[in-house]
Amino acid sequence: MSTQNDRSPDTTRVYAWLCRDADGIEGIVAAPTALGITALVSTDRARAEQLRPFAQVAGRARGFPVHLVAFERAPGPPLEEMIF
Repeated sequence: MSTQNDRSPDTTRVYAWLCRDADGIEGIVAAPTALGITALVSTDRARAEQLRPFAQVAGRARGFPVHLVAFERAPGPPLEEMIF
């Protein structure tokens, strides 16, 4: 019997706004929202671009440039699947 959870995720690319601090440590940019602090990531490039103003404000507040990067899923099955 097969269920929806038996197949690989459809997402093949994730976009994230990153910055590097003065010590050279990279991290995902986050911004405050009504839900709390939210990482500025998306599986859709257009949505990631909509997050640009928030990333820029966060970067300016800390004094670090921000960069939009794409991460691609490696071929094959997921490394781990979490079911909630």
